Amino acid sequence: MIHLDPPRGAGDLVIGMPIEDAERILREMPGFVPPAPGEVRNKGFAHYGSELSISLDFDPRGVVRAIELFRPEGDVQVVFRGLSLFEEPADVVISRLSEMFRVEIEDEGLNVTGPDVFIGLWRSVTPEDSSGEEGYYFESALIGPDRRPGLRCIGSPVRLLFIYPSTDVDPDDVPDPDGVLTARRVTSDWAKALPGFSVWQTLHLLRRIGPVVQGVCLDRSTGNDGYIPTVHVHPLTREFPVISLTLGHRLQRPSGQPETVLFTRHEREFQDAVDALKAQSPLSLDGPPTLEEIVREYHSHCVARQERGGAAVVEMEDSILIAAADGRRDLVEDGLTLAADLVGKWPKARLPLNWVSADAWLEVLRNKADDSAALADVVNSQVAQHKLEKLKV
Repeated sequence: MIHLDPPRGAGDLVIGMPIEDAERILREMPGFVPPAPGEVRNKGFAHYGSELSISLDFDPRGVVRAIELFRPEGDVQVVFRGLSLFEEPADVVISRLSEMFRVEIEDEGLNVTGPDVFIGLWRSVTPEDSSGEEGYYFESALIGPDRRPGLRCIGSPVRLLFIYPSTDVDPDDVPDPDGVLTARRVTSDWAKALPGFSVWQTLHLLRRIGPVVQGVCLDRSTGNDGYIPTVHVHPLTREFPVISLTLGHRLQRPSGQPETVLFTRHEREFQDAVDALKAQSPLSLDGPPTLEEIVREYHSHCVARQERGGAAVVEMEDSILIAAADGRRDLVEDGLTLAADLVGKWPKARLPLNWVSADAWLEVLRNKADDSAALADVVNSQVAQHKLEKLKV
């Protein structure tokens, strides 16, 4: 039995631990199947006799930042808050989780996330679209303080293996087995196209606007053979172990589906992707947006979430605290007024587990906004933790 405890970890695997220690734990778990002769596995991936697979996501420093588990067929349970995620039908899992915390359902039930508890569940098809018995159970679970707003389970086990292009591809476009050379080239090209941003990590550009950062994340596709450009922000007024994708907006096709740029077509297509992302982004990617524009975009997001039956509690808090950290009392008061209006409309089922009352929440929020010294300490701590000192501003 493997107990999930997001965002801490899963069993003995702990988010924030070195990848080398995590791989040792993977090898020592019962039923571990070593790679066959000639088989190459991605770092942080393990497979077991029960057909359970585990994939670890880690940052460039080698620190584990997310854990994904794929559905076993044997007698191994993956349990979260007493619920066996892969043994119970997906509809039952959704219903049970909805009783415990806010749940967001996307793609007609393919992706189900609990943003407040840092867990995401995925299946490749729903029963309605399947001719057989597929879709009745979730196929993977992902935990970790990453991929906000809401974690995203990023596909089937095929993403764990590097997929080489066909042999008629230009050899200069073929990455090494880890995709490192292509990823670096892609990052460099985007940095040149968006000179107002700094390269923070491979496939991730950032710039700082006071107590918030704005970013362009070149999010790897499910097949690991391309990337989906995603614009986002991240507040520095909240202690958080990773750079989140708050207010995330992915490059879209006219149909509304995410647009993937294949690594093998990057040189031909990336400039069109840059232009399209600039046009679609709610916030400017040329000159930096003002803090007021960022706060207003937060407010629009919170209102839109409420109109869809959700409760953007965290985003509402962040909009007020980044305004306070920048000394914008007018925006703080606007935010508190909006918060007081929205809190009366939020469904109780969508509120955090530790929710006491609307009045208590608003009082705590105002007290935090009034403590400018504490906010400055958090911002400075986050800048140091995420190594943001050299970002363009």
